[in-house]
Amino acid sequence: MTITTDPEADAELARRSVRVRLPAWLAGSNPLDFGRMCRWRMEAADLAAGTWDVRLDERVRRRPARLVEVTRLAGSRNAAAAGAYSRLRRLPPSPSLYGRVPGDRVQAELDRISSQRHGDLAALMYQVTLATLAAPHDQLPGVVRQALQVHLLPLLPEAAAYLVEVDDALAKRYGAARVLRQMEDDSAMSCSRRSWPTSPFSGRRAGSSATRASAWAPISRRFSFRCPRGSGQCPGSGPAAWSSTRSAAR
Repeated sequence: MTITTDPEADAELARRSVRVRLPAWLAGSNPLDFGRMCRWRMEAADLAAGTWDVRLDERVRRRPARLVEVTRLAGSRNAAAAGAYSRLRRLPPSPSLYGRVPGDRVQAELDRISSQRHGDLAALMYQVTLATLAAPHDQLPGVVRQALQVHLLPLLPEAAAYLVEVDDALAKRYGAARVLRQMEDDSAMSCSRRSWPTSPFSGRRAGSSATRASAWAPISRRFSFRCPRGSGQCPGSGPAAWSSTRSAAR
């Protein structure tokens, strides 16, 4: 699909800006550096008041931002091919979500779900998520491969695995939106950070736990397993279903 736009309209959008008031303590008292992390184009409107005219970098360049990129890794036709997951090996190493949790505790949770929620599709997807998030970086391709090939495809033949890569700038933009909203409720946030009783990034004042986890931390990679709609039951996903994945996830 090709979308064409009016060049004059593009030029007008590139010139447009929004005026925002940013707290002086951002990015170590360097709002301009914070703007670079957000991939903003910033011009000072009133430094004393902390106001800036902000434009999106992609609007100015008139090119796609590519803040989110989705890659299909494997489906039923190539699930067994190790090369289908090679892109995961090229990802920069990062601590797994449960890196500090002992492998036996992860295994115990996988076993508990298998024994207590046998045949439950939601439980199976939770196990897949836990196994991939807890996997060491060098073992991640094998864990994703086993999750798809061994556990999902026999039950859901149209299932597929995707890699979703999210630019860190998007996480910063989410965080900026939270700060701006909170500043509307409490003007003290525009003062020195030392005067703020709790960190505005802790999520104590607003937002769910999922929002807190992703608002400022780099949300650079996510894995998605796409499954067709079904009955919600997975016959045969019993306690032994994770025997091969366990050893890889430890």
